[in-house]
Amino acid sequence: MEMQLFAERRARFAERMEPGSVALFPASREKIRNHDVHYPFRQNSDFYYLTGLDEPESIAALIKEASGELRYILFVRPRDILDEIWTGVRAGVEGAREWLGATEAFELSEANKEIPALLEDRLAVYYALGFDDTFDRRVIGWLRSVRAAMRGGVNPPEQVRDPRAILHELRLRKTPAELELLRKACAISREAHREAMKAVQPGMNEFQIQALLDFIYRRNGSERNGYNHIVAGGKNACILHYDRNNQPLHDGDLLLIDSGAEYGHYSADITSTFPVNGRFSDKQKRIYEIVYGAQQAAIEACKPGNTFEQVQHAARDHLVAALIELGLLEGTVESIAQQEKELLETRRKERTRGPIKPEDLPYKQFYPHNIGHWLGMDVHDVGRYKLDPERSQPLEPGMCLTIEPGLYFYEGYENCPKEWANIGIRIEDDILITESGHENLTAGTPHTVEEIEAIIQEPSSIPL
Repeated sequence: MEMQLFAERRARFAERMEPGSVALFPASREKIRNHDVHYPFRQNSDFYYLTGLDEPESIAALIKEASGELRYILFVRPRDILDEIWTGVRAGVEGAREWLGATEAFELSEANKEIPALLEDRLAVYYALGFDDTFDRRVIGWLRSVRAAMRGGVNPPEQVRDPRAILHELRLRKTPAELELLRKACAISREAHREAMKAVQPGMNEFQIQALLDFIYRRNGSERNGYNHIVAGGKNACILHYDRNNQPLHDGDLLLIDSGAEYGHYSADITSTFPVNGRFSDKQKRIYEIVYGAQQAAIEACKPGNTFEQVQHAARDHLVAALIELGLLEGTVESIAQQEKELLETRRKERTRGPIKPEDLPYKQFYPHNIGHWLGMDVHDVGRYKLDPERSQPLEPGMCLTIEPGLYFYEGYENCPKEWANIGIRIEDDILITESGHENLTAGTPHTVEEIEAIIQEPSSIPL
């Protein structure tokens, strides 16, 4: 991505900073997987959004002077030929200036000297406390050292502000450059889901399908997945975040795949559910078409001015009506919607957190999650869902969200209807809000019964 784009992001962030303030952003650190082996490194999304630097341990400082001038300072690991032979070339101080556009750059070892000086006589420091305990302690130490120098005539920042209040509102509304990357991630993911449908056969193992997904992603330029694959056959599809992906696929099973590629630090998120043997049974088809209808109702509600809550309710009402028709719920759509409204108000007043239990709202046994989430650099991307306890976030052009209703008949529940036991179905697409309505970024992923049964009959070009 062109460095000018990162400069534009920094400028947009700085527009909303108080003059005479400093913002600090730490990069991710490398993490030990076991013994001396590291997990694959993935940069902190906020840090990368502003800098474009994909190196661990770095620190970015944005200083908005009282005059409005913006200074951009990077603290980076030094160039070291021996280290670089083992782990790769670093930007270093020179690269931070020349490649990344920093107005000033220092080696990381200088941070404890330079950053307290940056904090002197500032109105505010923008820093996200509570996200990184180790870096929190460093920031607190720097503030303490400035306070200790007050007798010398300097003053510490009067306020500590959370930069995410600004930054995450910027990230919530995608620019054309971001959408180009997100569309590529969606295209790669769509191809992988289509190929999985072609390849699946009874007797295969979930991990073979996972291997196919990985192959398609890497072949098309995705460095990594947006999140851990969910490749869940049969009853495993009733486990929402199942990721063991190591069980055999049986004739008569459904296979639920929830998987998305990451491209240029932007993640897709698609869920497909399809029959391992190529044909839905009558029972599977009935539940599948209920979920598909709920998804289409929710997608139809995705337009500017509507709220995330309205989209959720469109899917909920469709699912609830079907569950009543199946004899699995009592009441009406309206009465259950009112019950949920009253329950949520009680939880808000009592400050109750966590998922709603089925005993409090019976439909949650079958549909325990909500309709989706924001999508972008993080698969569960940043941004507010409510403006305040009374008002849901209105949808605006440039916002991207997932639409993923589901029904799950987990046999572990005492009152799970035996007729539907172990059927788990979720269908998910990625939706961009546009000026006139919406765009389905993952359109072309087979999602109707007819599309799925047709593509499963096509030969796969990938041997497993």
